[in-house]
Amino acid sequence: MSVRFGLTILCLLGTLSAAGEEASYFVVGGDVPVAAASNGYAQIVRQVAEGSAEVRVATTLAPIGADGTYADIIAGERPKVPAGFELPQRLQIELRRDLSAWQAATLILEWAANKIAVDVNDVNAQDAISVLDRGRGRCSGLANATVALLRAAGFEARTVSGLLVGDEGPIPHRWIECLLPEAGWVASDPTLGLWTVTPRHLVFADTVAD
Repeated sequence: MSVRFGLTILCLLGTLSAAGEEASYFVVGGDVPVAAASNGYAQIVRQVAEGSAEVRVATTLAPIGADGTYADIIAGERPKVPAGFELPQRLQIELRRDLSAWQAATLILEWAANKIAVDVNDVNAQDAISVLDRGRGRCSGLANATVALLRAAGFEARTVSGLLVGDEGPIPHRWIECLLPEAGWVASDPTLGLWTVTPRHLVFADTVAD
């Protein structure tokens, strides 16, 4: 499902401190963001009136805090992967069982960042297999491919849909979350860097399209 939006977002506050970053927005018109939380990210939504809300987003610079080994991940229940999808052989070799869970997940994020170029003008299919075959894709394709790689390696992972608030206004965007032992769900935007999200990421319940 896609969310068509005709909304106005005003940034009310943007601060940086040792604890992390924080921003507030006033969202008017269309669908509004939803309350969301993951390791290092929190989004609080307060409805002001019908079709408008105040949204506060905070991210922290605290360590992820993951524990456990990749061997523990392999021993767990295997998550569902797209039909016909296989983990690249080179990546299989690099994913040693003695790595920590965090190291293994980071290795996958690095692999995706090195192998897939971000192309905002890519009009081709954005499913994981197509994007990996081409070596390029939009933010949605990069997120789909990264999630598929993580799942094929044994990690629970999912895409997150919403908006990225740029200097020229909000744009539809997609990033990911990966479940790490002891850390819970950890957000990461493959288009920005490893384990990176910012207060400019606004989570919506459904895919946002313009």
